[in-house]
Amino acid sequence: MYQQEHDELFQAIRNNNPINDGEWMTRSNLIAMAGRIAAYTGQTISCEQALCSTEIYFPEPVTWDTQYDIPIAIPGITKFK
Repeated sequence: MYQQEHDELFQAIRNNNPINDGEWMTRSNLIAMAGRIAAYTGQTISCEQALCSTEIYFPEPVTWDTQYDIPIAIPGITKFK
């Protein structure tokens, strides 16, 4: 499977024809985030709900000295934001 990807990538480079997988990658990430939220909350979460979520994943501002406590999620108790 990787050989095919490399063949297509090198062909695109040689032909000066960029491959744009941006939409596929962002949708894939959105599905992963929806799955994470569903696992953490124990609820069924749609991609639209995940996209509109107000959950904050990292404290602001992020610096070299930032301490981040990993939340312990309990399905059915952790609430969807």
